[in-house]
Amino acid sequence: MFRRSLLASAIATGLLPASRAWAEALEATGAGSSFPNATIQKWIEMAQSAAGVSIKFDPIGSGGGQNKIMAGDTDFGVSEMPMPDEMKANANLIQFPISVGGVVCVANVPGLAANQLKLNGVLIAAIFSGQIKTWNDPRIAEINAGVTLPEMDTKPVYQRDLIGTTFVFTQYILAANADWREKFGPRITRRWAVGSNVDGNIFMGDTIKTVPGSIGYMDYNTAVKNNYPTVSLLNAAGKYVAPNPANFAAAAAAADWANAPAIVVSLINQAGDNSWPITTPSYVQVPLEPKDPARSQAVRKFFEFALTKGGSAATENNLIPLPEPAVKASLAIWDKVKATN
Repeated sequence: MFRRSLLASAIATGLLPASRAWAEALEATGAGSSFPNATIQKWIEMAQSAAGVSIKFDPIGSGGGQNKIMAGDTDFGVSEMPMPDEMKANANLIQFPISVGGVVCVANVPGLAANQLKLNGVLIAAIFSGQIKTWNDPRIAEINAGVTLPEMDTKPVYQRDLIGTTFVFTQYILAANADWREKFGPRITRRWAVGSNVDGNIFMGDTIKTVPGSIGYMDYNTAVKNNYPTVSLLNAAGKYVAPNPANFAAAAAAADWANAPAIVVSLINQAGDNSWPITTPSYVQVPLEPKDPARSQAVRKFFEFALTKGGSAATENNLIPLPEPAVKASLAIWDKVKATN
């Protein structure tokens, strides 16, 4: 009580800015996906003064974020892997989307510029299963007419940890190859037959840049900001499209957010000539019955600010703000959380 009186006095006399006082009063921590990390960090910076909250977020990966929120070690988790209903129920959690982005295929094929190479889900699966071993394989050449493909080994690279980009990338492969899961295992971390593994997007990018013939995947923001060579992919409309925010937005706009159960939508192979086929939401998981109502209130204020005022931060970091139906559904989810109303 004495500390609160001193704090109130300091604010009243102008010795302590109100924004700092609120930041001290409303704190929370989160962990999870690195996919939207740049945007989340910008939201944190903006929300410090605009929403009066102090948030810390640790980009340890989607799997790590889900483990921490289920264990009660953080106030929220972030993941591109939507948590199944049974898992949410067992952990007494709810979830909602916060942004949309693209996972891209990156490849170092000498002589080809970014997005000049065309691939599809069947060919990518054949490369990662070892059925296609060289870049001038007739199956690749067939859809790349007029492009000179080198007689060079394909060198697939995957990320060893359970992260959102791996989950989303394998969903694209699974959509094109019904037998992939049965052949290479139900666990995401074991869905690779050949290739080498790396830790995270930056190591993936370094490998792609320095190893001719290599092919892998990562989030679009990392790829574009580091000039990693991206690949054009076949979408559901039969068009080969390049990755860019406009095409991520086309995929997001095609989804039925308003009627999606638990606001979970798959943006893999969404309809539309321009839709990028490996588009994904990022989801937040929070407790239905938080142990600390003040920290839960901080999380609520933070994401309410992010969803309604944080669109510029998402755009600056090559993500797409949620479509309006998804924003409304995400904001409404907080009415179910106890002690934050």
